[in-house]
Amino acid sequence: MLLYLHLLLFCLLPVDRGDFSPPRFNVSLEVPAEQRWEPVLKHYDAVQLRKITQQVIAYAPKWMIFIIERLENQLSWILPQPYEAEVQGIAKALDLSLGEGLLINLVYEVS
Repeated sequence: MLLYLHLLLFCLLPVDRGDFSPPRFNVSLEVPAEQRWEPVLKHYDAVQLRKITQQVIAYAPKWMIFIIERLENQLSWILPQPYEAEVQGIAKALDLSLGEGLLINLVYEVS
């Protein structure tokens, strides 16, 4: 029992106390919704983001991908503005289909 307590306490200790702080971005609501997330996306490597996106999509069930591909043309029925335009802008910036952008958005919402 004492061993488990020590392991738990060990896992709770911070690994590094460096002075790293995550990047901060200004996602302005004054900018058109299609362009709103560009400052964030430009900070990261687009090729790497696409690879990560494809890995996430690979874990999605085939039936879900089938449904989302059918719904991508009806995105305005699924997402209200400005969310629809934001998903379209992110998908365009990452060179994804609209269905893939919608799937990534759904994964984000579920997580």
